[in-house]
Amino acid sequence: FNKLDACVCAMAADLLKVDNATALEELQKDGSLVVVHFWAGWAQQCAQMDDVMVELKALNPNVKFAKVEAEAVPEVSLAHNVAAVPTFVLLKGGKSVGRVEGADAGQLTSAVTAHAQPLPAASAAPPPAAPATSAAPAQSKEELHKRLKALISAAPVMLFMKGDAAEPRCGFSRKMVDLLKEQNIEFSTFDILGDEEVRAGLKEYSNWPTYPQLY
Repeated sequence: FNKLDACVCAMAADLLKVDNATALEELQKDGSLVVVHFWAGWAQQCAQMDDVMVELKALNPNVKFAKVEAEAVPEVSLAHNVAAVPTFVLLKGGKSVGRVEGADAGQLTSAVTAHAQPLPAASAAPPPAAPATSAAPAQSKEELHKRLKALISAAPVMLFMKGDAAEPRCGFSRKMVDLLKEQNIEFSTFDILGDEEVRAGLKEYSNWPTYPQLY
């Protein structure tokens, strides 16, 4: 247990602890994004995901990160249909805007990044049918690199692949998943097929043209 461990523990302790439904409602009143981690003390993956929450909190100071002990506050867990831990529910404007089930650091990072921006005014809403290419200038190269760094550091072992660990969508990705599982290596994944900016940007960032990529 060194100084770095102590620092991480202290930061994890700063995550907002919610012990009733009213407290969770209060967190949502200002309209900011609230990321709620439903956890249990017996699940080691929950402790690992706390570290991810700490990293995300540092990168997203306008987002609130909270913890709910699922079995200790059953009424809140039931209200959000939590059946397993860890489960992450993203709330904004009094509504659920995202959900991540399981210890998937990449998916959680992507969800937080997608919803962390303020809700746009009705008059400024982009056309719903706008092609993907027209939206590209919205994120600068610096912002994209910041996001890529966050994704890469979201877990000790991070695999950028086609599909996910349960359902790889190319032979090379499947082989990499099988290899990691054979070696009993815990890892998180990010599906590059679901995010064209990450898919294209990571190739330039890593100076490597193909997938999967392992960090």
